[in-house]
Amino acid sequence: VNANIAFHDVIYDRAGNHTLSRLGKELRNFIRRFSTEAFASPSRVDAVLREHETMLDAMERGDAPAAERAASEHLRTARAYVAQLHLRTAVGAPTAEATPA
Repeated sequence: VNANIAFHDVIYDRAGNHTLSRLGKELRNFIRRFSTEAFASPSRVDAVLREHETMLDAMERGDAPAAERAASEHLRTARAYVAQLHLRTAVGAPTAEATPA
């Protein structure tokens, strides 16, 4: 969980965009609240690592369009996963493997 938050903080800081940095860091509480459950799923952990690697590779190459696509996909999958966690919690289903990665 802490490594995930640290990864995102580095991106916010390196972006050089004060608004992005402030908003991203304000999301910490939300991220912390759901990260523990999300990272209980080995398949989600693997997916997050792949998503982070894809973003990092694009940023290291200086490929802004690829970095944007990777970040957008990461946000999309994270939103979908959190929505599944909420749904499963609401119906009392197990949450460790809410969705396939």
